[in-house]
Amino acid sequence: MHFLAKASAVAGLLLTAALPASADVIFDFVGTTYTPPGQPTEFVNRVNGQLVVFDEAYASGYRIERTQAGGFRTEENTSALRGLTFTFGPERTTTGDFNFLPDPARSGASAFQAMIEIVAAPFSLPTGRIFYRDFDVLFDFTLAGATGAGLGGLIGTGNCVSPGCAFTTTTVQSVPEPASLALFGMGLAGLGLIRRKRAA
Repeated sequence: MHFLAKASAVAGLLLTAALPASADVIFDFVGTTYTPPGQPTEFVNRVNGQLVVFDEAYASGYRIERTQAGGFRTEENTSALRGLTFTFGPERTTTGDFNFLPDPARSGASAFQAMIEIVAAPFSLPTGRIFYRDFDVLFDFTLAGATGAGLGGLIGTGNCVSPGCAFTTTTVQSVPEPASLALFGMGLAGLGLIRRKRAA
């Protein structure tokens, strides 16, 4: 019975070690300050975003570039991008808002513009710019590693009209949980083998 238990533990340890400890790397942009242009608004403490990249890209460094302005579209260097969201007050943009699938309502509208220009060295925080404008919302966000700053507003509502409401953020990187759990599991399995060996 002890032989089977040891064999199972060894097999589990080898299997865990053989599997890639893959996890997406998550960067949260947490709003820190907000400066409305002279009038109270509903945006206070409601400016935040999240960028998700593949762990392989995080380890090797990456560049993400996407641009669309009405019917003009370019798409390049997007393989590192796993997901992107940004919230400004009641408005929220997601990865789908930055895609380039045919969309007659947007491709023919000069008001629609989206741009991502993000670069990062291996194992580093992202830097660059995220710009978005549609029929309802406009924001222009610049990342500088651990911090970010930008302007944003709702179009046609009277809140945060040009030049927009200023905001700042801090960048918080999430620990890739699957990789951490894999290492934790390997450690427990190793301790179990050592304990059984000493007891024998």
